Amino acid sequence: MKINMKRKYKISLGSLIFGLFMVEHVISTRASPTDSTYTPQIEFLLTLVILVSIFIASLVFGMLIYIVFRFREGNKTVRKKIQNEMRLEIGWVIFATVIVLSLFVASLPATTSYFSEREDYDEEILVIAYQYNFTFVRENGSRSVDIVHIEVNKIYMFNITSIDVIHSFYAHELSIKLDMVPGRYNIIYLQVPIPGTYEVHCAEYCGFGHYSMEAKIVVK
Repeated sequence: MKINMKRKYKISLGSLIFGLFMVEHVISTRASPTDSTYTPQIEFLLTLVILVSIFIASLVFGMLIYIVFRFREGNKTVRKKIQNEMRLEIGWVIFATVIVLSLFVASLPATTSYFSEREDYDEEILVIAYQYNFTFVRENGSRSVDIVHIEVNKIYMFNITSIDVIHSFYAHELSIKLDMVPGRYNIIYLQVPIPGTYEVHCAEYCGFGHYSMEAKIVVK
């Protein structure tokens, strides 16, 4: 029996329209102001991963829908058992490898920017985590609990650690997330061009009071 090409094109077109709709939705919802040093790279990487996922999902579900209709019960389509198709297997492996390597290469700028050391920072701020608070220690010795004030466009080096269990310094709006490990100091640089108040949460379960462990970064 001949393949119903019209039906095949309709299914493919439907998958394409769905994919384009999801692309437009992702781009419109992820568009946001540049809130920190890392936001452009992180936003680009997340958007790229989502778009690739949408493409693969549209491809897979498009093929699935086509197969369901093409080989449904009662259809006299000739069915062929596929086995030992080395070219097909190699093709899928190459396709998956190209996707993974492309995402790896695309992530390099964000990774490099995230962990590169800088010498041009304006001030170092020590951040000490403990159940269930964050303490910020400035270079002049002043301390504040669960709140820190910084200036617009100045570069700050946050030197973060923990004195009890593992915590995580997570500020979603600033695109930063770094573990706070007892006895270890992790460094992240932050430059915020937009004034505002940004929330910081502990993103690593640290005990019964984990839900209440939060702080604020006030940018003026």
